[in-house]
Parts: sequence; structure tokens; C-alpha cells
Amino acid sequence: MRARIRRPCHPGRRRFGPGDAIARRPGGRDVARAAGRTCAFALGALWHPAAVRLCQCRPVSVRDRIDRADGAFAARHRRRAVPRQADRHRAVRCGRGRARHGDHADRRKLAPISRRVGAGRHRLHHELVHRHLGLSRPGLCRRGAAGRADGFAGIGGARLPAVAGGDTPRLTRGCGFVGLPSRENTVKFGLIGYGLWGPHHANALVKTPGIDLVAIAAASENSAQRARKDHPNCAVSVGYRDLLARGDVQAVVIVTQNHTHREIACAALEAGKDVLLEKPMSTTVADCDAIIAAWRKSGRMLTIGHEFRLSEQWGRIKGIVESGTLGEPMHALVSLFRFPYRQGSGGWRYAPERVGSWILEEPVHFFDQLLWYFEKWGLPDRVRSFANAKPGRGPGMLDNLTTVLRWPSGLYATVNQTLAGFEHHHVMEIVGREGSIRSWWSGAMDRTLHPTFEFKIQKKGETQASLVKIERSGELFELEDQARRVLEAFTKRQTVVSPEEGRRAVAICLAAERSAVEDREIELKL
Repeated sequence: MRARIRRPCHPGRRRFGPGDAIARRPGGRDVARAAGRTCAFALGALWHPAAVRLCQCRPVSVRDRIDRADGAFAARHRRRAVPRQADRHRAVRCGRGRARHGDHADRRKLAPISRRVGAGRHRLHHELVHRHLGLSRPGLCRRGAAGRADGFAGIGGARLPAVAGGDTPRLTRGCGFVGLPSRENTVKFGLIGYGLWGPHHANALVKTPGIDLVAIAAASENSAQRARKDHPNCAVSVGYRDLLARGDVQAVVIVTQNHTHREIACAALEAGKDVLLEKPMSTTVADCDAIIAAWRKSGRMLTIGHEFRLSEQWGRIKGIVESGTLGEPMHALVSLFRFPYRQGSGGWRYAPERVGSWILEEPVHFFDQLLWYFEKWGLPDRVRSFANAKPGRGPGMLDNLTTVLRWPSGLYATVNQTLAGFEHHHVMEIVGREGSIRSWWSGAMDRTLHPTFEFKIQKKGETQASLVKIERSGELFELEDQARRVLEAFTKRQTVVSPEEGRRAVAICLAAERSAVEDREIELKL
């Protein structure tokens, strides 16, 4: 007869933990010991230094941990006392690689895992693993085909990235998870630039399985100190040359001011590094040509950071357009209404000689999207722009812009940008002969984690629009998607956005600015 597990009947006794459910199974005592004593440490040792804090021998409040990561998220999960009986009932019972929940009707709620660690008690929370380790949204899945189908494997109720080759991470006595990417099996990246945008790139790289961020190059000692504080395990230097001289750095991400892109990208390629270069590719077409020449000579990989292509919201539009669901495309509209640009480090974004043009900041994304969406219909051949600016603006500092691109087929696209507005509101509309798309995104700022967004499509033969489900959208999420896709591309010796495509987007931006200044239509030679 199977021995029954004695469960506590009053608060004075030890609470039921996940190890108890498997300790009495054949060979389960070792697994129980590992689950009870090494799980949190293994996560911290193999995934992120921040997770080591989860091993403190005291109760950990969900709100205490999440507040520092995201105040808006924490506001929805206030501290509340969990009755011991309910805690016992909802404890995750893990065994033989499976994760089950005591309350199947409440799967999506944040359920704590109670454990004994030393003399105190520790609560390892799904959401804490998610926030600190950069894993996917916490949930429950079974080990095996279902767990690997979406790239994740379930261990103890948390979702961990599945390993290349289909192996599922497994818990072993005294050594944590086996089968997770080790430092020896990762691609070692360096990050050049740590201003306003650099820290977000660094976080995306750290969260990506298979990437090991080993070095950061900052432009000043102040930003270098900030990088050392944020990433104590990285080698941080002032200036990019020390980073490029490192033999262990295989790829670099360049997130510096626009006017420095040519110099740093060419130096990185000459040093034998694969390069992800943040948009715009550069501030002039001549600089883009110089970068392309250095890339072809080096034999390394170069991709341009137009991450909107990888967005779950904006990236799926290309497949819909090319599938014929809308019929032949006739018109597209891209609109951005937002607050004024930030100054940037040293005010570089308001210095024409360093930024180049404000059209190179965000409209360069939109032009790249439009060329990508309508690639099947060729390239536009004409551009006409209208613009104005507030008094005192320098050359290229256009607060309001409207640009019309025309294709030989009769297709045309309008790009509107207003930098004198408030918040951040982005709209994309595409109209075909037999259907249409309207997608929008709104947030308090461009880097918010809690935006509102919608994607609707009216398909060929339908009279009503249908809603397309989008799980998440936003620039910070797109950086994570970009890091993952770039890693895959570099591993296969491919690019995500080719240098030639990056050059075309810059050429259209400069032609659009010229059209606005000269008040005439410009012929495009792409």
C-alpha cells in the first residue's frame, strides 16, 4: 500500500512543500532534496545574478521584489496574507519532470511555491522568476512534446527556455539544472554605447538564451560607472577600442550617436566582429557606402537594427499583404503623434551635425517598413514632403512632417510625424483593392511596458473587420525579439536586415528632407 503523506492540520507544524510530494517515490528523495535546497540557487547561478537574492532565508514579498522592477505592474498585485491551508493546497507538486497545480480553476493566478531553506522559509514566486531572470510569462506546462513545442520546458511550475536539440532541462542533486546553455556554448557579445538606449539593449541581450554579454564600452566615465553597477560581471571600458581588441568578443551591438556609426561599424568589421548596427545606418549615403564596403571586405555579418520588422504587431503585416488577403495594395498611411525628442547624452539629438536629421530618427523605421511590406511591388520612384518647425530649430529639426512616396504601379504611401504632441501614438493603415488593415499602439511614452494596442483586418470577401490577437507589443519587447533573431541569423551566417536595405531607408529620409527644404518632388534612385 502506498504510504500516505502526513499533512499539517494546524499552523504549528511544517507546511506542505513540493519536495514532500515526491520524497516517498522510488528514487524521489534525491529529487526532493534538490528541489528543496538547490532550485533557487541553480536558477541564480545559471541564469542571472539577481536571482541569487531569491535564496534569502526569509519570506519574500511579491510586492517587495516586483516594485523595483516595474511599479505599474506591482500596483496590480498588493501584498496579501496567504492562509497556510490555501498555501498548502496551491503548492506546486513537481515530480518526474511534470508540473501540476492544486487549483486548476485558478491556473493564471500567481501561486507561491513554499520551501524550507535552512531555519527560515522562502517563497520562490513564478512572477519573480519571470521578472528577475527574463523568462517568458510564468505558467504551467508538461515536460515533453507539449513543453518543447513553444520553446519552453516546465520545471516546478516555472517556464524555462528549452535547449537546442530538444533536450529539456532537468533538476539533479546538488548541481541545479542540466542542459541549460552554459557560458562555453554561448555567443559572446559586446555592447558599444550606454546612453539612454544602451541599457535597454543590454537588458535584452542578458535575457536572451545563447548570448553572453561580456563587455560594454561607454562614451564617458559617468555612463561607464552606471554600466558597472548594472552589469557587474561585464568588463566595462571608456571608448570602444578596448572592447574591439578583446579576443573573446564575437559580435558587437553598436548603439551610439548617429554620426559615429560609420567609424565604429567599420572598425568593428575590420576587427573581425559580427555587427548589429542601430538605425539609422548612418547620416549620409556616402557613409552607408563606406560601411557596406568594409562589410564586404571583412567577410563578417552586418545587420541593421530595424526592429519593427520583428514586432508581433508590425511584423505580421508583411505576410498578410503578400498573401493577397487584401488584394493589390493601393495606399498606406503611417502616423506618429508623440512628445518631443529627448535631448540625448550631451544634447546630441538637438545638434544637426550629430543627429543628421530628425527624419533619420523614427521616420527611417516607417520608410523601411513600407519598402519591406511592398517589396513584391518594387521600389518607389518619387517622394514629396511638406514640413515645418518651431522657431530656433536647426537644419533637419522638423517638428511636423508629411511625406508621400509613389510607386510606378500607382501605389502610394503617406508618412506623418508630429514631434510637438504628447504621449506616443502610432498608427498603421494599409488599404488594398479587396481588404484593409488598421493597427495602432498608444502609451504614455515610447518605452512603456503597459501600452494599449489593437490590430484589425477586413479580409477579401468580408464586410466586417476582425480583431487579430496580439500578445505583446512595444519597443522594449522588440529589442528582445531582435536579440534572439540576430543570434539565430549570425549563427547561420545570415542577416536580418541587410546593409543594402539600411542604405535605402537612409536615402529616402534624406530625399524626403530635401523635398521639404526645396519644396518640390524628388526623383528616387534606390
